[in-house]
Amino acid sequence: MICILLVEDDPAIRSVLREFLSEEGFEVRGVADGRAGINAARTIQPDLIVMDLMLPVLDGVTATRQLKADPVTRDIPIIAVSAACEERPRTRELPADDFVLKPFELDALLATISDNLGHSSHMSV
Repeated sequence: MICILLVEDDPAIRSVLREFLSEEGFEVRGVADGRAGINAARTIQPDLIVMDLMLPVLDGVTATRQLKADPVTRDIPIIAVSAACEERPRTRELPADDFVLKPFELDALLATISDNLGHSSHMSV
């Protein structure tokens, strides 16, 4: 089963995404901050990470950079997600594999996930 790590601080969004992605056949693990996201990624080695950029403890931009710099996690595709339009220019320097602006349609997020899994050598299918 394909495992997605969901790094999202809003419990309602995390819950909706977990339920939606689980119904689509994914195993979903969720954490609420960037530091926990890095630790979970190293531990569980997910097939893909959905990373909110505005997170407590360690922001998603810093967490993404650290994950992409680490040989253990650098090949895991990361989809950066943010509600802040001003984050969009910052993502040009971000080593994420893709970017989704909130609010988004669940089907659009699913398509982005599928695209990134399809191009990933990390995929465990």
